[in-house]
Amino acid sequence: MVQKFYLCTTIFKQFFMATVTAFIRTLQRVDKNKPANVRFRLRDGRDFQLFHSSELMVAPDKWDNKQQKIKARCLIDEVERNIFDTSVNDRKSLIKSIFLYKGRILTSELLNTEINKALNPEKYEANPEKMTLFQFINKFIDNAPNRKDKKTGRAFSESIVQDYRKAKKHLIDFAVKKYVRLPR
Repeated sequence: MVQKFYLCTTIFKQFFMATVTAFIRTLQRVDKNKPANVRFRLRDGRDFQLFHSSELMVAPDKWDNKQQKIKARCLIDEVERNIFDTSVNDRKSLIKSIFLYKGRILTSELLNTEINKALNPEKYEANPEKMTLFQFINKFIDNAPNRKDKKTGRAFSESIVQDYRKAKKHLIDFAVKKYVRLPR
């Protein structure tokens, strides 16, 4: 029995059935024991399909295309098998929910971005701390000895760092003359 997940959406009073399937792609010439990435196909009708290649890896001889999971007869620890099968099913559910939210405006690149946002939300969070100009200058000066000149490839000399400090001092003096309160 083939497990298929169906998803129904109503967009502009039209009825669509979407299917998410998991599969692997291997070359015949390549070693059958070399792990392959699990790929996902989202289909909605005949004219709409998207692909997503996941980081989940499995050996081709252990993958069951019909059941879309690790073969039952393979000698694998039951805990590992359950974790892998659960992560495949979770990824299918994630793809379905993204399609439900976005609809047919989704592209493969957008699908990959949305999946990455769901799996790694810390990469996409806005940085609440904004740096002031003087904080940026301080950070720049602190990192200056570790940086290299683009033209020569050599590390910055101490005289260049002194010039940066001098420019910072002039900026502070200018701001103080204009009665601006500075966070130092």
